[in-house]
Amino acid sequence: KTDQETGETNMLGFRGKSSALGTGGGEGISTFTDGLANTLLLIEAECTVPWTKPQDIPEDAGSARFFDDHPLTFLMADGSVRSKKLWPEELSRLISRNGGDELK
Repeated sequence: KTDQETGETNMLGFRGKSSALGTGGGEGISTFTDGLANTLLLIEAECTVPWTKPQDIPEDAGSARFFDDHPLTFLMADGSVRSKKLWPEELSRLISRNGGDELK
């Protein structure tokens, strides 16, 4: 995002029982049974938040805000950065670190 203020980010993570961030700020690698390469860590969002006070997206917060006609940029738990159009079902599978899902 080119118009964001200094000290802000638009890379946000999902908060929830099965997400990479969990509910307490992170989960151990051994709980990523889907594999790090199949688990979404951060995603580019429309909004910006202060870098020093990041906000997470609730895991069950409806994903409509991410689906217009452009690819999304996202960081996987293995450190790889990807950019592609994601469908709501695919995003839901990627948010889970232990749901038995793979990125296609």
